[in-house]
This record gives sequence, C-alpha cells and structure tokens, in this order.
Amino acid sequence: MPSNGSREVVQSRSEKRAFLQPKRFTAGAFVERGDAIRPFVEGRTVLDLGCASAFGRPDWMHAQLSGMASQLVGVDLDDAAVGRIRSEGYDVRQGDAENLNLDERFDVVFAGELIEHLERFPDFFESVRRHLAPGGKLVLTTPNPFALSCFIYRMSKDVWVNSDHTCWFCEHTLPQLAARCDFDVEQISYIGHPTPGRLRRIVANAVRAPLPDRLSWGTMLAVAKPT
Repeated sequence: MPSNGSREVVQSRSEKRAFLQPKRFTAGAFVERGDAIRPFVEGRTVLDLGCASAFGRPDWMHAQLSGMASQLVGVDLDDAAVGRIRSEGYDVRQGDAENLNLDERFDVVFAGELIEHLERFPDFFESVRRHLAPGGKLVLTTPNPFALSCFIYRMSKDVWVNSDHTCWFCEHTLPQLAARCDFDVEQISYIGHPTPGRLRRIVANAVRAPLPDRLSWGTMLAVAKPT
C-alpha cells in the first residue's frame, strides 16, 4: 500500500485533465443509467450497494431506485454519508460490500459503479449471493475502458481518472471473473450519457454513429445470477 504522501501525489495528478476531457458531469448524467436499469428493478425488492455515491445530486441513483423498487435498502461504507441519507428518510445501513450479512434477501442486488473500487472480488460475489432471493439477479454498472472517448483522452498525458479505482473490466474479463466466483453473466449492454455542449454533441454523435455500442458508450451494464 502506498504511504499517505504517495497517495496524495496520485490524487493530485488525477485531477489533471486532457484538453478534450469535460469537467465532471453534474445534473442529468445518470438519468440514462436509471432508464437502463429500470426493467431489472421495477416492482422488485432491491439492495443497493455503494448507495451514497453522488448523494446530493438531483440524478442520484439511489433516489431513482426508490421510485422503481417495491422495497429498497441501501448499504454504504461511509458512516457519515449513511447518517445524512437516513436523515432524509431512506433505509440505509452502514456496511462493507466485501463482507456483508444483513440476514435479508432481495430480488435484485444493484452495484452501481462499485466493482472497480473493490479489492476482494470473491468476497464481494459471496456477499451478493448471501443477499439474493431464489432466482435473484446481480445488476451492476462499471466504466467501459474501450469506449472511444477513453482512447481520445489518453492521447494526452494529463487525463482525469478516479484515483480510487483498482481495475477496469470489459465484456470478456467481467464474465471470466464472475464465473470464477460461481456467477453467470447473462447479459451485457452499454449506456451512454448526454454530451455537454452543442458543437461537442454534434461531433460526438457523428463519430459514434457507425460504431458498435461497445465502442460508443462509457458505461457497461451487466446482469448475472449465481450458478
């Protein structure tokens, strides 16, 4: 593990951005993500792992889920964030997605932009298994490293990336990892987001038009079940 000093250097470098790389998206960037996962969670009992991510934004995923699920429980490692979310009336518990046992089962376990932050993947999948009802599914989203935008940004040495990420996954490596943890990935698809700026949007849409989704869009959606 790096020392505090070296970790600070990594974080400061990660704030630099490629010339074409936009500032962090704000309102609306997660709306498409919510629309994409709706068919898997609507009317079902849902456990949302890492639910505090983007708390306070109008497109916060946990708030979107609350309007879809028949029952929603959230879990996050950040105890302070859990307290703030509870004060707004949500059923949220403090816990570690790699070592969790709520003694409850759900139709869906949702892990949005979480797996790329983890270290102990077998423990994560085992935690998910413990909380799935018979026939239940794991639904997760994770950044797509092979999106065209990633290659464009990488042409610059100064590229913003989340300094908390430990890995990247694609449509080949994620099913391989899941299989080693006794899960079967049934479906993989890709999700886009609004491109900021009119001119930027016109150019981006023209470039993406002939490309397959796996190269066009920056988020991968996977649905898996225990074997």
